[in-house]
Amino acid sequence: MSKVSPFLWFEKDAEEAVRFYVSLLPDSRVDRISTLPADSLSGPEGSVQVVEFTLAGQSWMAMSAGPLDPFDHAVSFMIHAKDQAEIDRIWDAILKNGGKEEQCGWIRDRWGLAWQIVPAGYFEMFASPDRAAAKRLAHAMMKMVKFDKASLERAFRGDWAVRLCAISQPKRYGWGRHGSFPGWIVAAFVSSARGRCHRSHGPGGADRPAAGAGGKLFQD
Repeated sequence: MSKVSPFLWFEKDAEEAVRFYVSLLPDSRVDRISTLPADSLSGPEGSVQVVEFTLAGQSWMAMSAGPLDPFDHAVSFMIHAKDQAEIDRIWDAILKNGGKEEQCGWIRDRWGLAWQIVPAGYFEMFASPDRAAAKRLAHAMMKMVKFDKASLERAFRGDWAVRLCAISQPKRYGWGRHGSFPGWIVAAFVSSARGRCHRSHGPGGADRPAAGAGGKLFQD
């Protein structure tokens, strides 16, 4: 079966860039470094360096061959991070290595290559048949620089899920009591809401919403 591998043309420092990339992701390594054994438009024999490497299990190649076309947004590479900790780790590593953060999960590394660092499952939500939920997700995404996985998931679920959490765990969410909800509504929803709250916010409530004036559950 035919295979497709990305091939990156760097003006210089291809090996340095590759060694940085393989440090970011598991199942990554430098496989081989060689030089072009002939004169070319890029320079004399031996001046063009070719680096073969594996990035997250995928074969890539990079080349240092002098100036030609700079990297731009027409091509970017997407990393599907398993959790927020991985999003933070990769994002921070690129920034500390001279990168520049942009918008909507995009970041450029010091060589100008564009990356998108997204949470795993993001595009499943984006393509959901519930287009209202997908629209809430898109609006939340467009306000972000680095993606916040928990905030994206909350936007996708919508306020109703958070209100169920408040009904089922009123003290935890700052209500103190069930407020004006009739008892039969609380009884109908409390069981399913507890399970959803536990999955969404965890037993410790690390990302629980804060109650504000008028029963508002999220601070702006």
